This record gives sequence, structure tokens and C-alpha cells, in this order.
Amino acid sequence: MEERGHVLEVSKNHGNAILQGDAIRLAQALGNLLHNAAKYTPYGGTIKVATTAGPGNMISITVSDNGIGIPVERASSIFQMFAQGDTAPDRAQDGLGIGLPLVRQIAELHKGAVRMESRGQGQGSAFVLVLPAEQAVREDGATEDAPPATVPRLRCARC
Repeated sequence: MEERGHVLEVSKNHGNAILQGDAIRLAQALGNLLHNAAKYTPYGGTIKVATTAGPGNMISITVSDNGIGIPVERASSIFQMFAQGDTAPDRAQDGLGIGLPLVRQIAELHKGAVRMESRGQGQGSAFVLVLPAEQAVREDGATEDAPPATVPRLRCARC
């Protein structure tokens, strides 16, 4: 991000709620979303990360940008294996098209979800990762212990 002159804005609005899950895989999912935001945002663009506590004991992490956006016709395939964007500012940095499907799988293994929001090409995009909290967040903003969830550990194929 730094070499492309991106501005990174971070806002935390999830109170004292704590994510529950495999820290390594959650970092991998968030890192992938940030990498994609940087890849598809032109020099000097803005990337935002925002956390919010939501209903149902969930925390949302939104990674948004003012980059090239995603054409409406591509929205349904963006989480499919090997699907790639066609208009990266720097095609030399293209990947294999496995990042977003991996993010989706990590989210689902954590009993969460991921969704994409974009008004279309040239309008930027946002990816919202919704994951369970270790502590429940009540409407009054207070937290209480959430029931434990079992999160399967992912293993490296080379390990």
C-alpha cells in the first residue's frame, strides 16, 4: 500500500467484542482482502477498514476502497475459484483467482460469511467479513460471554 501511495483509514466500532477463531486464518483472510483492495485501487487511492458489532453476536469487518470497482455482471462469480478481475491497474500483479474463494471458505469454517458490495465499475468496492464474537454484544453496547463455538483448524497441505 505504501509504495502505491494509498491512504489507509481504520475505524473500530465493535466495543469490547473479541473475534473467536483461528487467528492465523483470520489474518490470512483479512490480508487477502487488503491485498486485493491495494491491487485494484489506483495510486493515491483510499482504503478503509472498519469494524462494527452486529446482531446475533457477530462482528463485521469491512474493507472498502475507491478503486476500479466490480462490474455488476461479475458480482455473481467473484467468489468462484480461479475467477479474476480483468482491469487491475497493474496486470503484472495478477494472482491465481483463489484469494476470494479462500476468504469465503475461512469465513464459513468460522461460522461466518463474506459478501461483496459494489455499485459497478469505477465505483470502488467493499468486502464485508462477518464473524462470530467471543463475547455477545447486547443492544445497549454491553458484552457478555458468548457460547463457545468449535472452529476447525485448517492445515497446510505442505505440513
